[in-house]
Order: sequence, then structure tokens, then C-alpha cells
Amino acid sequence: MAPGSIALGLMTGPVLGAVGGLRGRLALSQQGFAAAVRICAALSMLNWTFVFSYMAESPNVLLRRQPKIDVGCVPDSLPRLAWPLLIGAFLGNAGIAAAESCGALFVMDSYFKFTKSPAVEGTKFFAWNMFISGGVVILITNFVFPSLMHRLRQKGTMVLGIGLRIFGYTGLAAAPTKWWFLAAQLVVVTGDCLAAPNLSALLTEVVGQSAYGMALGTLSTFQAAARVLDTVPFATMYEKVSHAAPFLTVALLAVASGALWFWVYWQVQAARA
Repeated sequence: MAPGSIALGLMTGPVLGAVGGLRGRLALSQQGFAAAVRICAALSMLNWTFVFSYMAESPNVLLRRQPKIDVGCVPDSLPRLAWPLLIGAFLGNAGIAAAESCGALFVMDSYFKFTKSPAVEGTKFFAWNMFISGGVVILITNFVFPSLMHRLRQKGTMVLGIGLRIFGYTGLAAAPTKWWFLAAQLVVVTGDCLAAPNLSALLTEVVGQSAYGMALGTLSTFQAAARVLDTVPFATMYEKVSHAAPFLTVALLAVASGALWFWVYWQVQAARA
């Protein structure tokens, strides 16, 4: 449900921001940067108000839903096997940083450089790209992923997800047209939807129930750190090395992320044997 909710935001946000209605006259990009910031602030306030008003639960409800856990059993730190997964999450989320820092520029420079308005046309196409990607996320997470997990199990689904990630990022770097770029992006999104749930699932399996909160919170921190810290080196690669360098780098990082996941997976399987 969480990835699907995020996907709805990915679908509506870019279209409102870059495309809008009435041939773009209602787009936030036509109203100026300040207007876009105000709209984002208003949406954040609306989200906070909703959470504060409707999502609070009493301690009694929580106690009924969760088994009692002895405070003394809660670990002070995460187990050793959790850290490779956290590092893998950091490496896996590098693709988001590459898309956020270089994606729109890559589209503009590669496919709309000689149009009348490269920035406008490139931004609109990238916005529709994000919109379609959000729809794919909803489809994969709600319908395709459960079926694949039933047939391929955790290991097979992860192999497929990592393979699609690598193939998709390589395709982004070599896409000859904007439509190839869109197709490669959808391959990446599909791979992410298959790989990401398996990472968090294996993490909770490694840490145990008493450390779920600590583990998932740390996981979110590593994922957010990737989006913050990786943007600068990717932008530098884009300007100094080549336009394709960020996506090729992310493809290599996807290999490393997958290797870390499988190392932990095999350690867990060996411990069970």
C-alpha cells in the first residue's frame, strides 16, 4: 500500500507541475517557482493535518494489536547481517538520485536540444514519464509482485528485479530516442518494485521482531541519505564525464546492491540448515 500511495503522488505531481491543463496554462511551471513552493508547502500542511487528526491510535489499541515485548529484549544495536542490507539500500536508491539530478537534463539535452523550447518540451516529456512510471508502480505492487512471489519465491523475484534494474539503467544510458528512454525507465521501475520489498522483508527477518522499528527507521535513513548525498557526484559526472555516466554508474551499483542482498540471504539460509 505504501509504494502505491507514493506512486499516486508521482503520477499527479509531475503532471500538475510541468504539464497542467488548458495546454499548460494551469501548470505550476507557468506560474513561477514561488507558486510551486507555496503549493508544496500547502500540501505538506494538509498531510500533517490529516495525520495529526485521523491517524492517532490510543495505547490500548496498540497493545491489543501487538504482542507484548520485554523492554530488556530490545537490542541496543542492529545485528551484523543488517548492515550489508542497509548499505545495499543506499546503493539501490542511487538510481533515484540520478533521476532527480540528471534525468530531466538528460532528456532535454538528448532528445529536445534542437526544438523550439528544449526546457519546456523536455520537462513535459519527463513529467509524463514520471506519470506513467507511477501507474506501473501501482500495477506491479498490487497485482504482479504478489503473483511472482508465489511462483518464483523470494530468491527468484529478487534475481528478476536486480536483472531488470541493471538492464534498465544501461538502457537509459544508451537510449537513442525518447521512447526508448521511456521504455528503459519502465524497466527500471519494474525492477525496483520487485527488489525493494524483498530487501525490507529480509531485513526484518534478520533483525527479529523486537528491532523492527529500529531496523526500518535506519533503512529509511539510508535510503534518504542516498537521495541527498548522491545527487552531487551524479551531477558532476553528467557535466564532467558524460551524460550517460550517472546511469551506467547506477547499473554497477545495482550489481553491488544485489550482491550484498544475496550474501545476507545465503547467510540466513545457512543458519537455518
